[in-house]
This record gives sequence, C-alpha cells and structure tokens, in this order.
Amino acid sequence: MKEIIKISIKSSLYNRKRTLTFHQDYIEFDENDFKFNKENISGFKFGVKWINGYSFTFGRIYCIDIINNEGIVIKIRLKSIYKINIKLLTEKYFKIISLLEEYYFDDISRKHLENFSNEIPFKINDIEFTKEGISFNNKFIFWEDLLTKNYTNYYSLSSKSNSSVYVLTDYMNDWNGAVLYSVTRMILKSKELL
Repeated sequence: MKEIIKISIKSSLYNRKRTLTFHQDYIEFDENDFKFNKENISGFKFGVKWINGYSFTFGRIYCIDIINNEGIVIKIRLKSIYKINIKLLTEKYFKIISLLEEYYFDDISRKHLENFSNEIPFKINDIEFTKEGISFNNKFIFWEDLLTKNYTNYYSLSSKSNSSVYVLTDYMNDWNGAVLYSVTRMILKSKELL
C-alpha cells in the first residue's frame, strides 16, 4: 500500500498555498476543488515556460497538467522570477512528475504493455501500436526499423531507413508523452532492439 503524500503548492509569491494529495486511489488538488479517482485519470503533460523580458529571460514557470476522462484539467504552476526559490521549485516539479508516474501512470503503461504482449492493438495519442510496429498519419514503422530519441522537451519516433517518416511528442503540449516514452522503450527492450 502506497503512503499518502501531500505537497504544498504556491504558484507564485503572491498566491495562497494549496495542497496536492497523492493517494493510491485518487489525486486531489486543494480540498476537493479537484479530486480525480485513479481510474478516471487519463493523461498528464509537463514542461517549462520561460518568462522573457525585452532582452533577457528573467524567470520560468514549471507547468504540470493532469486530465481526467471527462476533460477536466488540474493545472499546477510553479513560478520563479529572478531565480527566487528556483532550487526548491525545481525539486518540487520533478518530485510531482515522479509521483504522477509512480502512483498513476506506471499502471497505464503496464496495461498497454500487457495489451501488446497479448497482441491487442492500442493507441497512445494518435500512434497505434501493433505486433508488427507503430502507425501514425497513414505511415508505418516496423519495430526493427524504429529509432527513438529523447530530448529535454520532446520524444521522437522515426524510421531508420527513411528519416522523413517520424513523429514528435512534445512533453509540454501533448498528453502522455512520458507514457509513450516508457511503453516504446520497454517494447524495444523486450525485442532486444535497444
């Protein structure tokens, strides 16, 4: 049984503190304003937006969005200006992402992998996974021909033999980029292609 973890969130210096609660059966943001049961959580995305001035960057906003099956979104924002609390906010940002994966999205990844091992096709975003490979936008890549690359902001899937056949998943703008990364890497490892 996983422990209940509460994280205090303060979006910026002037906002009030709110509580993000991780429970094995639900996630809650600030006393029932948002409470998603685990089985209704369908996606998350994350990234960093830079706050730019006239000629320099003076801050950043760590963004984490969690969506449920009804399309309701929990938006978590951690803002640092002039590097105030930057270390604390960076640690909190990575801790939240890690807890989201551990409490909710590892199970979603495992379900996809189970479907794959049972030869049941499934989709992550607009990418369809089959026994033979992946398909997207009327294009197909066999597992043996699949090249993956992970960057800070996005994850790419492309054909080794034809570099014009590729799809990019932006962690900040596309839902479940981390799930896509996890599932494709595990499939490639199971096929000894990594």
